[in-house]
Amino acid sequence: MRIKILKKLLDTWRRLLFLWQFVFILFFVGAGIGLFFLLSPSQLDVVQEAPKRNTVLVEVEPIKVQRFEENLVAVGNLVANDSVMLRPEIEGKITEILFTPGTHVEKGTSLIKIDDVILRAKVNEAQAQRRLAELDYKRTQLLVEKKVGPIKEMQKAYAAYEVHTAALRGAEKKLEKCLIVAPFGGLVGLTDMSIGSYVRPGEDLVMIEDIDPMKVDFHVGEVYIQDLKVGMPVKVKVDGFPNVYQGLVKAIDARVDTINHSIRVRASIDNASKDLRSGLFASVTLMLKEDETAIMVPESAIEQRKGEQVVYRIIDDKAVETPVVIGSRRDGMVVVEEGLFSYDIVVTAGASKLHFSGVPVRTISSSRMNEKGKDITNIVEKLKQEAK
Repeated sequence: MRIKILKKLLDTWRRLLFLWQFVFILFFVGAGIGLFFLLSPSQLDVVQEAPKRNTVLVEVEPIKVQRFEENLVAVGNLVANDSVMLRPEIEGKITEILFTPGTHVEKGTSLIKIDDVILRAKVNEAQAQRRLAELDYKRTQLLVEKKVGPIKEMQKAYAAYEVHTAALRGAEKKLEKCLIVAPFGGLVGLTDMSIGSYVRPGEDLVMIEDIDPMKVDFHVGEVYIQDLKVGMPVKVKVDGFPNVYQGLVKAIDARVDTINHSIRVRASIDNASKDLRSGLFASVTLMLKEDETAIMVPESAIEQRKGEQVVYRIIDDKAVETPVVIGSRRDGMVVVEEGLFSYDIVVTAGASKLHFSGVPVRTISSSRMNEKGKDITNIVEKLKQEAK
């Protein structure tokens, strides 16, 4: 009896379960049909465009190809091309000052004369003694030729003649030192001497400097040694002068200063107007590198990925990760030495959302370009056409 009751209950449960399954199937089919007919065309478009919402919004900018100079600015001083302090080699009283301080003189121009009366007398004395020795030598030579005089006497007379000749040359050279002349053409400075001043050997008389061209000495850090070369162009700005002087590197010192770890460099600039003077402070701009077609991108386009520097290029609406080698920086821009082409477009903002290469993106012009009033759309299309 109990078994029959259980069988009836089990059959009833199975019928109910089947009925509920059928109801659920009808419910889901009806819901699907209703959703299909209820959705408007605009809503269908939204559903179709839903996958597009997975694209990343980024700011982009075309790279720039322009002339780039890598300059190094240093401070230095102007130095005369040639400079010497004139000093007497003999002592005596100044009898004449033959120049005007602060004027230009030519090489060999007489500048200062020292009293030469005594030295001139010594020259006359040496000339007389030499003349007497010459006559004595000729007399003994004649006797030897006639074989009535010893050769030894002739030799002694000749030696005496040579001694007096040398003494005369010495007296004449000493007399020449009474007249101080310009060793080269240049600008003579001020002198504290006057006519009648008594001077001794080595005492300062007057400075003379050749100031055209001018040398410019400055120091450069040791890290730039490999970039330094003789003949490199420089621009020199001198305080108090409006002009910018063009010049060239003429020499590089042989050793590095061990205290400040810099090396001395010497350049040369023209000074035809003679306006510049030695000792003036100068600001020197040294052109280390020059590239007429440098590829440049904003600093914000450079990202660090796995220990290397990369940028994201836009290719077929995808951001493609590209390793690059960068160079110098200037005004928020970076020189890319390897990795990019002149027609590339790079991501400048939003790269942090790009977790792998090839992410689909939607692009807008960078805020930096918007500030300049440029529309990226036309630029992008033009670059794409050029690339094709």
